[in-house]
Amino acid sequence: MSVALFPALGIPLNIQDFWSKMHHDSATLIMPILGLHLAFHFRWIKTLIVQMKKKAL
Repeated sequence: MSVALFPALGIPLNIQDFWSKMHHDSATLIMPILGLHLAFHFRWIKTLIVQMKKKAL
């Protein structure tokens, strides 16, 4: 997104290979961990949503 947005706003963009690789590698690692985290807490999340719906009624 920043590749399209910054130049459109007149902000020069200098993408460095190191930071691009760090961003990609960290996202590749964090996304599966986030999925596992949500899966482990699914029952709690579901209960919370049901309770919030009951309070909204």
